[in-house]
Amino acid sequence: LYDAASLVTVDLNDNLLTGTISSRIGQIHRLNILQLHSNQMDGTIPTEIGAAELLSFVILNANGFTGPIPSEIGFLKELEKLRLHRNALSGKIPTEIGIELNGDSIMEELFLHNNELTGMIPSEIGILTSLTRLELRSNKLDGSIPIEMGDLTTLIRLTLSENNLGGKIPSEMGFNTNLEELFMNNNELTGALPSEIGLLSSLKRLFLHFNDITGTIPSEICELMTNGNSLKTLSVDCGVTNPQIICNPPCTCTCFGRSTGG
Repeated sequence: LYDAASLVTVDLNDNLLTGTISSRIGQIHRLNILQLHSNQMDGTIPTEIGAAELLSFVILNANGFTGPIPSEIGFLKELEKLRLHRNALSGKIPTEIGIELNGDSIMEELFLHNNELTGMIPSEIGILTSLTRLELRSNKLDGSIPIEMGDLTTLIRLTLSENNLGGKIPSEMGFNTNLEELFMNNNELTGALPSEIGLLSSLKRLFLHFNDITGTIPSEICELMTNGNSLKTLSVDCGVTNPQIICNPPCTCTCFGRSTGG
């Protein structure tokens, strides 16, 4: 396999493959698609993957890969889809994924959910301006949501749920006007909801429950649920027992409460 210098596609999904990815992966210079998802592979993702500069699809999800995400992935300027979810990857999200691409990113999908990633969401992620789906849920990320998230104006789906994110939701997220699904539940977010969320005219689902957000839902957000607008599901901590958020008409909320479990 690794001696096939002219190899363009490796598609070995849904087998019972074991073992590791060899450091020789970087020697396949014409490799465009690497798909190994849903196997039983383990070990670390080799740094040499950054030498396969024509890679556009790296699909390694649903295995047992461990260790950090190699920063060398930032060298893959043709990368459109990076799916590393449902592994046991640890460490921080490398800033190089944004920096090395230097604003020329064509990446559309970045799936890192269901791992053991820690640290803050790097502000450099805002450079990935072609992203349509960013999946970071179910990790151990902390810190605040970077304001640069608002630069991702092509995003359709964003999942930040089930982490340890804190601070206020940045008003800049009102610039994500193509968002249809926004999941920020099960974190430690605080403060009031920014009225700028009401600018997300395509939003269908907004999950905010199990946080420390307080106050009344802004009328601008409620208006997304009226007059045939798109918002169908709004989940917040407005349970009968000790509600943190007040949900007034015309908002129709799915209410949760930390003390009652929803």
